[in-house]
Amino acid sequence: MTTLTNTTSNDVTTAKQTNKDNSAFAMLGDWLAQGARVYRNAPISLTLTSLVLMIIGGLVQGLPAPYGMFASKWLSAGLITLLWPLTWHVLQNGKFSLRSLKQYSGYRYLPALGVLMMLPFASQVVFGALAFGAPGVDLVLYQDMTNFSRIHVASVLMASAPLGLLMSFIPAYVLIKQASLKTATVEGIKLAFRAIKPLSLLMLLNMALMFSVPYTFVLSAILVGPLLFCVNVVAFNYLISEDTQTKNNTNSAS
Repeated sequence: MTTLTNTTSNDVTTAKQTNKDNSAFAMLGDWLAQGARVYRNAPISLTLTSLVLMIIGGLVQGLPAPYGMFASKWLSAGLITLLWPLTWHVLQNGKFSLRSLKQYSGYRYLPALGVLMMLPFASQVVFGALAFGAPGVDLVLYQDMTNFSRIHVASVLMASAPLGLLMSFIPAYVLIKQASLKTATVEGIKLAFRAIKPLSLLMLLNMALMFSVPYTFVLSAILVGPLLFCVNVVAFNYLISEDTQTKNNTNSAS
């Protein structure tokens, strides 16, 4: 199995050369290609791990509503962040390893990080209430889809996308860069704003998948979700590598 350590570095350099025009489409295309390559190195492991984490998070959903839903969202938000170091290891080494989790720290922040990463879910509740009133809240908290078309369901789910986009790199800063939760929040949002155009296109891609709800939601979450997660990891790697090179150039010039 070919590792991606050197290849990734070359890809970042190539991406910078081919995206001098700051084309969001070109940058996203490069991220998608690299993300697919990362995913192909460990498709079964990444998919099964993602599925197991979702199942664990969903187990507490059996508690009385709406408490079960809140507990499930909190637990899932914390657990899914574990995909960051696991996928990062695949990116850097070309193979999947659960033992790679030992190489990273920041796990003490997971409970608080889980609460923070629930904000996109909260935005779904707010949107549901504003758009559909009490039935919209029931849709989010009780999974009551009565009298809702799939487009209505998708619109409520997509309400979390903008906030989710801005917060997408926070877990990476906590677990990979070993930053405090406060620093990770500030730096993660700043990084997302810096690449807002290609990330927005990636968000639109996610939203397009949401429009298939509820018929292929499970398929999208299980199969497409891990692939798009790899794209996020590649994007993070590209952006922080760009930061490092910029700082090095500045230091050399001075």
